[in-house]
Amino acid sequence: TFDVASKPKLVSFDYESTLRKELIFKKTADELIYQLNNDSDILGRRWALVELARSIETSNDKAKIIGAIRSSAEKDQSWMIRQDAIEALKEMYAPTPPPGVTPAPIRLDDATTQMLLRATKDGQSAIRANAFELLGATKDARYADLYVAALNDRSYAVIDAAANALGNTRSPKAFDQLV
Repeated sequence: TFDVASKPKLVSFDYESTLRKELIFKKTADELIYQLNNDSDILGRRWALVELARSIETSNDKAKIIGAIRSSAEKDQSWMIRQDAIEALKEMYAPTPPPGVTPAPIRLDDATTQMLLRATKDGQSAIRANAFELLGATKDARYADLYVAALNDRSYAVIDAAANALGNTRSPKAFDQLV
């Protein structure tokens, strides 16, 4: 234990996770959000992201948690954290269905939709592909032109995600473009 003048904003140890350990560290949603936004250690930010995503089902702060993850998906300095944040959102909005079950179209809030539209232009192909996958889960035909344009991307992962999203729209443009 340590005596401190006030409650610390961030408690972090084992910078860059060099110690072999099993960690059980209960933090509130606000503490995890602060860590996600402010920890200089990428592994600390990733840990906070995973803990936030894990706590979403039992939290009373769902909107705050989704907002923090969405912000991280767009603004984190590391493309790997941005990618993981979109993956976390994908699991929240469009969890993987059981085998043989066709997922229903999902509904995204406007802020998440706008973030994903911006993410489709990210410099990292993994982020663009994840953004197209989650946006494509809406099955909304109004994004068909965006998906068609992405079929010319330099990344096969982006092309694949855009082609799947385009096919799921059932837009009249989809068949000719996919053929």
